Formats: sequence, C-alpha cells, structure tokens
Amino acid sequence: MSAHLSEKDKENIAVYFQSPVFAQKKSYYKLFESVVQHKDNCNKAVLWNSVYPKQKLDEQKFRKLCFETLQQVEYCLSINHILQDDQKIQQHLIQYYLEYEIADFFKTKIDKARKINSANEKYGADNYLHQYHLEHLHFLYLQKRENAQTLNIAESSNALDKFYFLQKLKYICNTINYKAILGKTEPISFEEEIILFIERSALGNDVLMSIYLAIYYLLKTPETEENFFNGRSLVISHADRLENSEFSDIIQYLINYCIKKINQSADEYLDHLFDIYTLYLKKIREKVFSPIRFKNIFLLALKMKKYEWAEKFIEEYGGKLPSEQRETTIAYNKARLFYDTKQYDKVLDTLLNLYHDEVQFNLISKVLIVKTFYEKNEIQFLENYMLSFKAYILRNKEMNLQNKNIHLNFLKMMNKLIRVEYQSKNEIEKFKTRIETFPNLPDKNWFLEKTKDL
Repeated sequence: MSAHLSEKDKENIAVYFQSPVFAQKKSYYKLFESVVQHKDNCNKAVLWNSVYPKQKLDEQKFRKLCFETLQQVEYCLSINHILQDDQKIQQHLIQYYLEYEIADFFKTKIDKARKINSANEKYGADNYLHQYHLEHLHFLYLQKRENAQTLNIAESSNALDKFYFLQKLKYICNTINYKAILGKTEPISFEEEIILFIERSALGNDVLMSIYLAIYYLLKTPETEENFFNGRSLVISHADRLENSEFSDIIQYLINYCIKKINQSADEYLDHLFDIYTLYLKKIREKVFSPIRFKNIFLLALKMKKYEWAEKFIEEYGGKLPSEQRETTIAYNKARLFYDTKQYDKVLDTLLNLYHDEVQFNLISKVLIVKTFYEKNEIQFLENYMLSFKAYILRNKEMNLQNKNIHLNFLKMMNKLIRVEYQSKNEIEKFKTRIETFPNLPDKNWFLEKTKDL
C-alpha cells in the first residue's frame, strides 16, 4: 500500500500515529516508518529489526503487528477522507444529534446545512445526493417528534427522484458508451421508462438532467450532428456551474464524438475538438496533468499547425505532469514540435542523448529520429541508426513478438523508401500499394505523404 500513498497521506499518518489523542502503540508508527523508508527492500527481517532490534523474529507476532498497523493506517485514511468533505462532516454531525436526540443542535445544524446546499449554485450528482440525505434526516427527525404537524415527505421524495433519475441517466449513458467502445452490453433496467419520464416531467428542466439527456441523444443517434451541437451548447452555457467531476465526465463524451468524426474525415471537427479542450483547460485546474491528455491536446495543436499555442502549452502544463514521466514527455513533445516546424537539428539534439527505461517511449523516440534523418537526407547516418534500432528491437526482452514485428516492418519499409526513388514507376506504384495495405504500420500517413512526389 505504501507505494500508492501520497506524501501528504504519509504526513497525515505520521501525525495520527504520534498524536496523544489516539494514543497508538509506538510499534505501529515504527513499522509504518520502516515500510516507507525501506520501500525498495521491504523484507521481514529489516522491518522486524526496525521495531524490535534486540528480539528474534517472531512470525506470529510480526503478522499480528502488520495486520494491526494496516488497520490503523486504513482508519487514518478514512478519517482524513471524511475531513476533506464538508458535506460528509455535516451529515455525520447531524446524524449524531439525531441519534442522541439533541434537538436544539440538530435543528440549528440541519437548517444551516439545508440553507447552504440550497444556495449552492454548482450542479453535481453529489450535491443532489447530499440534498436527499439532509431531507431524509429531517424526515426522521420530524417522525420522532410527537407534536410534528407535517412531515417533509414530498421534499424527501423529490430530492430522491432528482438524484435517482440523474444517476440512472448517467448509467444509461455509460452503458451505451461502453458498448460503442468495447462492444460490451450491460443492460440497464427501465431505460425507456426512465428517459420517457425525464422528458415528460419537470426533471427535464433541471440543467444537469438536460445536459445528460442531450448526451444520451448524442450516444443513441450519433448520426444526428444536431445532438452534438445541442450538448456542446448546454455545456458551454453552464460550464462555470458544473462540478469539476461532472464537467470532466460530460466533456469526455463530446471529445470522443469529435475524435470519431475526425477519424471519419470530418476535419471541421478539429476546430470543435480544439475549442472543447480549450474550455477544459480553462475550467479544470489540475494539480497533476494526465500524460495521455497532455499528448492528445498537444498533437491536436500540431495537426492544426498552432505551433505557438503548442509551445506555450508545454511551458504552462509540462510542469504539472507526473514527476516520473515529466522529463521524457516534455522532451518528446518538444521534439515533435521541432520536427513539425522543420527544426531537425533540434530534434536530434533533444532525443539522441535521451534514454528512458520505458520501452514505448524509446520506440516512439527512435521512430521520430529515423524520420528526422530522412528529412535531413543524411542517408548514411540514417542507415547506421536503423541498424542500432533493429538491434535494440531484437535484443529487447520486454517487447512482445507483435510489437517487435511492427517496428521491424517500419524499418523494412524505411529501407525501401530510401531506395525506391531510383526504381521504375511500376516498382514505385507497387511500393505505394504495399504501404496502403500494410497492417499496423507506424506512421503510415507519413509514408504515403513521402511517396506523393516520387
């Protein structure tokens, strides 16, 4: 578990173990501290000696210590998780006052919580669920009161409907999406009834419900482009009021649709996709930026020849990449920018002396270097580099056979490309046909572009 803990988590656990409030055994903290310190050599003997340096290893006692320490770590993590969520804190406190019948405090706290939630202008399923919890707790309170004139049954039921139908609609959208991407079907009960009810009831007027309804139409009938523009318009209009988690989920549906249309040669969706990514960057201020999303946004900018924007994007968001991937991701994407702007010497300066343990990074870097030598027309350097690239592939034990064959075929086609211009027109046409029909050829479009002028 320690490998998955953030530095902040480790600090919180250390404070918890050493706090006199919890009065934990010192052995728990010693073991936890040792696990963190010796994460690369975490064997029993090392851990035992860090807790009981003068005692012989007792297997039963060690297992018991490990189990109890893990329990305490998990307890600490759960406490910290709750403390980060004001809504959960409110709910637990209100429930405490209800269970112990502290009426004055209950009434004050729930009235304040309901008022705050009503004033919350953010749209999100979690807020809807929180509203239901508050109404339900209020219902339980009123039910206990002998002098209660009315119960808030209608309010509780409406809050439940709002959350229930929204969550069902989200599940429906998810299952349609998974079927389209993975080919897997996970039927949702009452799909047609749910959609019909939302369409015909006041729930359809709810902003978040209307956005997910638009996403449902988009997924159900993707050939109707109006559904995309309707969904996009709703998201843009209400982006500021959408909870970040909701916004990220919704925006991904729009991104997927744009990518699908682009793959169908609808190039006008490049602009739509770029606008969506721009909205995403404006809305979501991530502390850690996903390398995959970073790459997708950057490559889109290159494809649209927005080179200045791409350079600024690296400068602004490169520092937010995960630390273990930051250097190589920034270097490779800078090299891609240099390549697209024909600064070939800078490509080689950036990549030739850069090595990483990750095989996939090395492969894409080597492919780009090969293409760069070709563009520079430095054929002797290119042939020598391809020999070393081939040796890397053949000797690499981490690559599977399919991946090896894909990149060996790339080198084979490069060798033919170097020589094909000196051959007959008939041979050149055969080569072009071979490229078009070649399965899983890296940078196939690049090869086709290079054969245009032959």
